[in-house]
Amino acid sequence: MSMMFALTLVGFVRTVGGLSDGWRHLCYGLQAAASTGAAVWGWLNFRRKARVVREEAASPEETMRRHQSAQRRAPGLASAGRLPALFLIPFMAPVFAWILGMLLAMASLRELPSEAGARKALNQP
Repeated sequence: MSMMFALTLVGFVRTVGGLSDGWRHLCYGLQAAASTGAAVWGWLNFRRKARVVREEAASPEETMRRHQSAQRRAPGLASAGRLPALFLIPFMAPVFAWILGMLLAMASLRELPSEAGARKALNQP
């Protein structure tokens, strides 16, 4: 994901490279602000969702059913976003920064939200 982020930044730099100095620096500043804001937003969004899931821990069966439902929807959602993504690749750095923020937040948790229900069921008498 970080490689995709770097590639989109390179594409963006090449896209706005022909602009005058003032406009180019403005575009760079806007891109940096958007990417930083998106990374922080992704981090906070995932941490908030993880806290809610931990507080309302579902049973292991419910978690499995939700996971299977999401797996059935994923191929359709992925193919629907491919064509617009091809046209917007140079400007996708904030999207990849948001995803990176979510991944870093996930990596920093002690227990994943999907484990919360199983741990609660295991610890109950």
